[in-house]
Amino acid sequence: GGRLLQSYSREVVSMAEILLIANGPATSGSLQVEPSAGLALSTDFHVETSGWVDDPSNYPLTFAFYFRQFLSNQPALTLQSRSTSPTVFSDLPEGNPFYQYRMTVEVVVYNIHDAQDSVSAAVQVLPNPGLNITSYLATHLAEAFARTDADLVFSTVNNAAEMLNQINCTLASPLFCQGLHRNPCENQPQTCGSCLLGFEGVVGSANSLCFMSNASNPAPGKEGEPCRVNDDCLYGDCKSGTCVTPFLSCPSVNLNQICSGHGRCSYFDLSGREFKSPCLITDIYCKPACVCDFEYGGRDCSLLSSDLEVKDGNRGTLCEAIVQITNMTRISTGLVSSLISSLFVSYDPVEVFSNTAEDRCSQSLVTITNFVAQGYLVGEGASTSYQAVQQTLVNTISNFAKSNDDGRYAYLDGVMT
Repeated sequence: GGRLLQSYSREVVSMAEILLIANGPATSGSLQVEPSAGLALSTDFHVETSGWVDDPSNYPLTFAFYFRQFLSNQPALTLQSRSTSPTVFSDLPEGNPFYQYRMTVEVVVYNIHDAQDSVSAAVQVLPNPGLNITSYLATHLAEAFARTDADLVFSTVNNAAEMLNQINCTLASPLFCQGLHRNPCENQPQTCGSCLLGFEGVVGSANSLCFMSNASNPAPGKEGEPCRVNDDCLYGDCKSGTCVTPFLSCPSVNLNQICSGHGRCSYFDLSGREFKSPCLITDIYCKPACVCDFEYGGRDCSLLSSDLEVKDGNRGTLCEAIVQITNMTRISTGLVSSLISSLFVSYDPVEVFSNTAEDRCSQSLVTITNFVAQGYLVGEGASTSYQAVQQTLVNTISNFAKSNDDGRYAYLDGVMT
């Protein structure tokens, strides 16, 4: 509450009092997933939330369902958009093998004032050896369009994208990355993620040690300082008893080979011009990229050209479906947020190279940014995760900006010439 006091003269005093009561979210809810384990893109999981308690004047409650890889920093992906239904049936993509193939399913519950709370549950989603992503997309999208079911399109797109985005992390286990004080392998094959909060070291994905960033710990050795082992050095490279600054490296599924043994590692400036010599990891204006041998492609040159062409077609299909969603349902803040996350996981500048797929994905980006320009992310109902959604949009646009450089190098230099 608050009190306003104003004096107009020595004799006259006016006073007003305002009582403000903040609306709280529903509480005490739970989330159940049945069965607790199943096969990727095959088992039909029953996800249901119950037990939510709120003031009767705040009803009806509405629910939005999401999923993400277990302990992942990636944005949550839509299973079912916000509605009054407390249950959803859906298949799910394969979980991370280093976390026993677990996925996280989450429900966000809202009351009529948009106060929200959430609860999550883990489910095990095992590999499906007979899975064909192209067939899965064709079958499920045809059903979704025939039923004008935007949620089925969402779940189909997000599930397939997660399967396409899987990378090989067999040599960078969570325990290994934890020992380096780094986040799990998630973005680059066989490589741990960025330094954990409170630690510093090589920026971004790397397999070098991160150091505690406080004055009570001895500072790691900088370039030119004496060392005995790699872990004595800030950049994880000790040569002949001296800390050195290493070169930037290209991704590879085999850390003993450059570009998986099927290409060369080249270095480019931010406009895509190639440097004549390697760059150090401290050069923020240089980026490494694999230039693949004939008949190989992908970010790490581990894909045959025929496999990459299939991925290009699938990603083009995903982008086209994202645009179709906007014709099937009412445009809202929640919908635009979900579209941004779906495009982020669907588009990969390395795996989208044909004119058809590039046009479809560009159209999906234009469609989404038009909605953002109309104010859908900042209007009434914008969630507390607004900044996270904004960052996902920035990352998505950044991925499209890469489509003229490292993605083209990896494929076109080898296969299309």
